[in-house]
Amino acid sequence: MACTLACSMGLTSMQQQGGQAARVEGATKLQPGATYTLRKVFSEAEVRAFLAATGDANPLHVDAAAAAARGFAGPILPGILMASLFPAIIGTAFPGVLYATQSLSFRSPALLGQEVEAQVCVTKRSGSRVTFSTRCVLVHPTRDAMAGTSSGSTGAAGLNGDSSSAPAVAAAGDPGQGVVKARLLVDGIAMAILPDPRAAE
Repeated sequence: MACTLACSMGLTSMQQQGGQAARVEGATKLQPGATYTLRKVFSEAEVRAFLAATGDANPLHVDAAAAAARGFAGPILPGILMASLFPAIIGTAFPGVLYATQSLSFRSPALLGQEVEAQVCVTKRSGSRVTFSTRCVLVHPTRDAMAGTSSGSTGAAGLNGDSSSAPAVAAAGDPGQGVVKARLLVDGIAMAILPDPRAAE
């Protein structure tokens, strides 16, 4: 069954993240097509705490001048920080689950302060093993992370240079802030093992 972004919002879980309650919504039945979502705006303090915890010293995430030098409109969110919302969703929706594997592709950047939405969709279930498609998108794609035109590998075509991986959206930004070229930020596939194979059947 193909995954869709729309689903019956029968499940709502709350998880503390950065001192704020994060809302995970999704279907009550864990079956192919069931989708679970979580929206988040990462603060500068949260980004700095993440960088400190991981030892990441890349100035692109906190230094506006360094970001501008690479053609970005401002500091960009660490891709792996956005991807951390995937296990947050799965672990919150199904306490005790073991996160087994995760593949990731970083498609386009998001600016510090932009709201992102993580989405996980069940693609296969076999007993206690569940496979999910995972992706993170901009909630309000009204501002391009790229400042002007860039010919580098981090341009509007996507971080991997493949224009097919960064779907265009018809959304213009505020005057002087450019036009959104892509809203897909991160995608991949995850597999998790439920503590009870009968869970959410």
